[in-house]
Amino acid sequence: MAVIAVTVTGMEPGLLMCSPQGMLQASEGQPVGPRCQDQSPQEAAESLAYRLPDGSLGFPAVAFQRATMEGGRGQLTKIAGKGGPVSVQTVLAGLWEVEPKGLIPLLRGGKPIREYTLDVRTGLNSNTRPPARIVLVRPLVEAPWDAEFEIIWDDVGGSENTPALIRLCMERAGRQVGVGGFRPLVQGKATGGWFGRFSITRWEAV
Repeated sequence: MAVIAVTVTGMEPGLLMCSPQGMLQASEGQPVGPRCQDQSPQEAAESLAYRLPDGSLGFPAVAFQRATMEGGRGQLTKIAGKGGPVSVQTVLAGLWEVEPKGLIPLLRGGKPIREYTLDVRTGLNSNTRPPARIVLVRPLVEAPWDAEFEIIWDDVGGSENTPALIRLCMERAGRQVGVGGFRPLVQGKATGGWFGRFSITRWEAV
């Protein structure tokens, strides 16, 4: 196994959080936000925030890994001994992972981020018939934010080109895919979103 230390830095406007417990609440048809009688906007946003045990904010490592693989969608590469081009997603599948698992701390200026602003907008709850318009209140971590993690890749099953392919996919993910809520691309489909984009500011073999 080989290790690469990575830092990604968030672009404007920021990172929109939507944790599983909050999304479950929304999927069950419960209004989230100012129109919810038993929740204040602050409570609604907090239900969607990713908190570490010390109270600071984090973001799931798996989100960056999935975004990177999504960044490889439609990308082709050549492998020695293979006749034609091969999907980058196929080449990278199972050969790398992000550490630490779980939540990656979000930093600004090297210090943990603990606060967010409220992003308030309307949306449609498609689980009701007819779809009902609701107010969504979500925690927005404003840019810039940093996430530091390590990429562990299989230098036996992979090749010397594996890190370059991962970086290529991650760079595209940062520009066009994003992480979190209302990101630009989900499963190859444009959403009209603009949150969660990032750039790679450190890439170093360790």
